[in-house]
Amino acid sequence: GLLTYYADFLSAQYVRDIIQLIDKNQRYKNRAAQLEQELCRLEASRSQKTSDVNLQAVYHFDDIIGSAPALQSAIHIAKRFADSDSTVLIQAQSGTGKELMAQSIHNASERADGPFVAVNFAAITETLLDSELFGYVEGAFTGASRHGAIGLFEQANHGTIFLDEIGDASLSFQVKLLRVLQEREIRRVGSTVPIHIDVRIIAATNQDLKVLIRQGRFREDLYYRLNVLPLTLPPLAERKEDIPVLVAAFLKSFFLDMGASEMRDWIKEILPVFHQYSWPGNIRELQNVVEYLANVCDGRPRPDDLPSSFTATIASMRNRQGGETAGENLKKAVLQELAIAARIGKHLGRRSLARNLDVPESQIRHICQDLVKEGEITLKSGRGGIQLRRNWSEILDSRGDIAQNQPLL
Repeated sequence: GLLTYYADFLSAQYVRDIIQLIDKNQRYKNRAAQLEQELCRLEASRSQKTSDVNLQAVYHFDDIIGSAPALQSAIHIAKRFADSDSTVLIQAQSGTGKELMAQSIHNASERADGPFVAVNFAAITETLLDSELFGYVEGAFTGASRHGAIGLFEQANHGTIFLDEIGDASLSFQVKLLRVLQEREIRRVGSTVPIHIDVRIIAATNQDLKVLIRQGRFREDLYYRLNVLPLTLPPLAERKEDIPVLVAAFLKSFFLDMGASEMRDWIKEILPVFHQYSWPGNIRELQNVVEYLANVCDGRPRPDDLPSSFTATIASMRNRQGGETAGENLKKAVLQELAIAARIGKHLGRRSLARNLDVPESQIRHICQDLVKEGEITLKSGRGGIQLRRNWSEILDSRGDIAQNQPLL
């Protein structure tokens, strides 16, 4: 009977171990559930914080700096667009303030109390684009959240979604976006249930979409869906008169708040270079340059303090200035020669002027043509055909006499 006796004992021990394992497993499950709940709470908190930051438009039309006619015309048109709910397409170079204009349109519209969601197609990989914009359901793909997630279109419901750099969107996604524009419906990844959305769309691009259409990189039907209210923003090269006020605003953001006279003095030497520069990076580049100067200069910046990208512009300006100075000096010398000759009753021709001033006769010919246009001299045929239109004494008094021993003829 020994086997029967121990069998009951061993069975009891086995059952006890099983119960302990079940109890321990349940404790693990409870702990895992608590951890999952905590992760969900943190994720929801993070999403809420992200929404608080990213779903709000902070800029208004009053924040747009500049009085250039091209800019004011764009603002006037944008304010008209704010009264509408139609799709806007902003076409402008990078760094001209496309999102600033989009936020201003949103804040001036009836959707101002709703969310403003910005999407940059150049910053989102194609594999994540669908889930980011349309959201997804539980189990839609490996790594998907247990509870799914809403996309940016749903987050923008009753507000505005800003589709920046729309020209970088893939052709496959353009088809889906076209459906959203037509039906005002989206479907989450992994779901077949359509979700109606009430969203105003503002798209922007720094590319020529018509060129992309010819290249087969952008859908023509999508272009016409987006290009309902077209808006073009001027580059900084077309509104250089706004550079001083933009510089003042940037300096203020770096805690260098200056008065008008201080500002004029600070920018005095570099402003001519700024006016000659082409500004390929537009306002963003100007802001970077001002920040650079604010950090490297103790006082008033000089052209040589500017970054290396300005080297060619500075060299070109100096060459032109040198040429203009030589030309002005030669004009002054020609008038002085003519005035001195007139004082002693002589007449000079181009050949005599060229010989006296030791310059080519062709150069004297160009100078004389300029002086005729300026009303300083008249030209007559024959020898000594250059005559002053003013009295010689006025020229010598205003321009300064030359040494008495200088040869006159």
